[in-house]
Order: sequence, then structure tokens, then C-alpha cells
Amino acid sequence: MNHEMPPMMRQVESIPALYREMNGEFEARAQRLLEDRTLLSLNNLIFTGCGDSYCAAQVGAGLFERFTDMRCVCKTSIDLAWIEDIRRWTSGERAAALVGISVSGEVTRIAEALLRVTQYNGTAIAVTGNQASCVGRGGTHLLNIAIPSFPFAPGVRSYCASVLMMTHLAVCWGEARGTLPPECARALRDAVRALPDVLLEAMPRLLQESRAAAKMLEESANFEFIGAGLSYFSGWFGMAKILETLGSPAAACNSEDWFHMQYFTKELSGTSTCVLTHGTGLASRREEELLHHAKTMGRKIWAVTDRNDLTQYPCIHIPRLAEEVLLPLVEPLPLAAIASELCELRGEQYMRGAEGPWAPCAGCALIANGEIRLPQ
Repeated sequence: MNHEMPPMMRQVESIPALYREMNGEFEARAQRLLEDRTLLSLNNLIFTGCGDSYCAAQVGAGLFERFTDMRCVCKTSIDLAWIEDIRRWTSGERAAALVGISVSGEVTRIAEALLRVTQYNGTAIAVTGNQASCVGRGGTHLLNIAIPSFPFAPGVRSYCASVLMMTHLAVCWGEARGTLPPECARALRDAVRALPDVLLEAMPRLLQESRAAAKMLEESANFEFIGAGLSYFSGWFGMAKILETLGSPAAACNSEDWFHMQYFTKELSGTSTCVLTHGTGLASRREEELLHHAKTMGRKIWAVTDRNDLTQYPCIHIPRLAEEVLLPLVEPLPLAAIASELCELRGEQYMRGAEGPWAPCAGCALIANGEIRLPQ
């Protein structure tokens, strides 16, 4: 590993090793959770998180929808903590387990959401890397996503670890419920096991193309990330990294709604349009249309793709995966690499250095370790 790299780029480069190190352990932890067979009797799951963890929660819900027959929804933590009538999720036919994700375990709204569910004798699964935290103590079940420490940067390793755990949990749950055939579960696990080597081979090209794209985008004033299916959530992660590194306006949009909304952005030459596109299905054809129109309009366009035929557009290439549902484990890497490189080119500080107008956020003071407030 090149220790001259900025911390965020070092996190990107470390992901293949992280996947190799944690893969077997995360699978084992997911299997141990499901030793409580009462979980398998539930027909509904609610996912929640904040920031990157909300993005991971959306991926989790999407994976469970593919691998199980359960009704899965993703809700914001403040709705679950303060607004929703939690009782409708804790009994009867709609009884659901809440899956609350917080790597640090100190995010106050996640702890409150878990506590509200337990108040009404519901099932609450705390997914955290800090078992002694308010989140770790707030659930009826604990799923440990602790990973080796690393120099600070806007979360790349923590996010990838969360998605890796959601992948294993969804596969294990689907297999245990009988909705994911054993041979399909085995193929998915084999693909995850092979991913570190696949990424190591792809990483030099991925980083080289990310640096080239960053130079092209150095003067961009705002950023948009577009994808369909699970790739939309990767775009959401890319939006978050731009906000945390550059502080520039950023948005995420699905590949169809772009034509309804972001298409009408007035500032064109200063807009960076990233399209996450893969394969040859109908969605990819629609995304080709999007790339064409965005380029014609004068936007700075680029794609994150496993395709080699998009030669008319600047691309960051990711490997073609044996299982497309594993894209959320790969697509975030070039997006984080772009954010890191742009941060260096512009001389910015992560999270504005928690200085000046942003000083109140120092030490995560605005989101973590707050007073627990539950509705009466």
C-alpha cells in the first residue's frame, strides 16, 4: 500500500484486503444471528441508518427483496424514532424486525429507533462495530460489523463493510427461508470470495482512470450521480462523498427520473454528470440515451461501467462481475477515488475541517452521543 496516498484513497486501495479479511467472519456472524429461529418466522423487515449507513440500509432492503419473500422497506431514522407509530410494526401480521445500522454505534437517532421498537416488545437488530455503544445496547439482537481501524477519512471502509454484511445476511436469510436455493447461495458466496482477487487485478486501471476523470472535473461546480436498481444507491454514496470532501452541491437520481428533473438544471458546463451503467439490458440502453443527451447539452459526463463499448465517453471501468447483485461492493470505489482526488486537487479538508461555520460538528457533536428523547 502506498502510504503517501491521502487517507481516503488509501481506504479505497485497502478494500480488496478488507473483503478478504472479513468475508468469512461476516458470513459466520450472519449465520450465528439466524440461530435464533424466531427471526425466520417474521415476514417483514424495516431497515434504517443515517448518512452512509442509510445508503447501506437501502442496499440491504434491496438485497433482501431479491433473496427472500419478505416485505422490506427502508425508512429514515428520525421517522422511526419520533414520528411513526411503532406499534403497528411490532405485533400482528405486520410484525417486523428493525435492522438499524450504525458502524460507530453512537448515532443518537438510530439508538432511539431501536429503543422504540424494544419498548413495544418488538425485534430490533443493532448492526454496529461498537457493541458497548448506545446502538449496540439498544437492540434485542446484535450483529457485529467491527473491522480493523484505519486512518480517518469520510467512510469508505465502514460503508463497504456494512454492505458486505448486508450481502451475507440477505444470502443467509434467503437460504434459511428456502427462497434462495442452496446452489444460488453457494454461487453468490463463491463470487464474494473471489471478489478481492478480481478487484486487485482491476485496481490499477480503476485508480488511473479515476485520476484522469478528476482532472477533467476539477472545475465542476456541482455533481449528479445517476443509476438504476442497486446502482442508484451507489450513486447516493457518491453524492455523499462529494458533499463530505468538496462541499459542492451534489445529487443522486435514478436513470429515469433524471429526464424528469435534473435534465432541467440551468448550469450545464459546470455540471458533472456521472452515470453508473452496466450490462446490456433495457436500463443500460436508457442510460446510453441519457449519456447522449447530457453530452449534447454540454455537461461534463463520465461513466462508471463494466462495458468496453462506451468509447465515446470518459469511463472508469470496473470488472464484470459473476453476480450483478454484488455491484454495491464495487461501484463505490471509483466514486470515492474521484472524491478523494478532487479533494486533493482543490486543497479541501474533509468535512470542512470542522472549522468556522462548521465548527459545531466537531467530534460528531451534531449526530452522535446526544440526549435520548423518545415520544411519550
